[in-house]
Amino acid sequence: MIIDLPWKGRDVPCAILDILRGCNARCAFCYNQDKPHCKRLDDIRKELDELCRLRNLQAVMVSGGEPMMHPDYLEVVRMVKAKGLVAIVLTNGILLDSNTVSELKYAGCDLCYLHIQSGQVRDDLPLGNGWDEAHALMLKKSALLVSFGIRAGCCVTLTADDEGGIARECNAFFANQNLTNMLITTARSAADFDLPSCPDLPIDELLARFKSVGLVPFASLSGKIDKQTRRWFSFQVVEARSLDGSLLRRVSLRASFGELLGMKLQRLMRGRYDFTLPPMSNAFLRARLLLNAITGGEFASSITLALSRGVKLTFRNVALDVPPYRRTDGRIEFCEDCPGAILKNGQLRPLCLSDIALPEEFKI
Repeated sequence: MIIDLPWKGRDVPCAILDILRGCNARCAFCYNQDKPHCKRLDDIRKELDELCRLRNLQAVMVSGGEPMMHPDYLEVVRMVKAKGLVAIVLTNGILLDSNTVSELKYAGCDLCYLHIQSGQVRDDLPLGNGWDEAHALMLKKSALLVSFGIRAGCCVTLTADDEGGIARECNAFFANQNLTNMLITTARSAADFDLPSCPDLPIDELLARFKSVGLVPFASLSGKIDKQTRRWFSFQVVEARSLDGSLLRRVSLRASFGELLGMKLQRLMRGRYDFTLPPMSNAFLRARLLLNAITGGEFASSITLALSRGVKLTFRNVALDVPPYRRTDGRIEFCEDCPGAILKNGQLRPLCLSDIALPEEFKI
């Protein structure tokens, strides 16, 4: 079973606060096409208020461009926290050092996604850098975040012809115990949005690449037009480690009816869904594993993990985002009820479409 996430309309629990254009790195696949500029703090505040009006938010991601280039990015994080929301920052990490991480923590940043990968043109990696150099920098920056009490995640963009990319990045993610979240996107930029050379990689092939490293999809969102094709996936993983940190077992959870019911009960009682989950205690994870086992999930593995003694359980999440494209009929296909929406010209639109000319009738 794969849960169809019940995030619909106002009940989508996440949005993105897009605060500037401009970046101190260059990536081969980038949706940013607008001229560099910084939004005024008052305008950002109004956008945050409007996002909260449009959606029952649990989390807001501060993004750009490179958000840490905005002179008031710390105040933006404080604004998000003042709303009682989970504050997430998406950054390339170039400006992250001990001082800035300390300031981020004090401002209230809960989770920081790092976009560090080979091929980027950036000051803290040599020109023409390879995977090993980018990976070493990811280890360093993620350890720095965790040392100040900020959860660390990573983002990576993979091309369709990189057949071993998903396995390589998943293995590196799980080997780095500082990381709790990973977002993988398949490559498509604003510049090649309309090119016929950029069709979707078959979803079955993408999922087979995850299966090769033991990951099965837990939940998904469908396409806006093609409701039968899933375009966004969550893979939820529980790990058991010995007290010295050695990995004993890793289980990729299959969704259960009990967990879907739990989501709906949460919405009923708390008024919203969760987009990102905080660190969970051993007791809570054991209870969740038992629920998963007895209500149609991964029975044997979940029971085994739930009943294990003398182990530390941790929860980790991997997400796959298939980017939008223009269909042959001219309509734009993207994730329905997109969790990565920003506010532009008074309307919600996916961040990855933010700098593309869209028809007037376009609606998220």
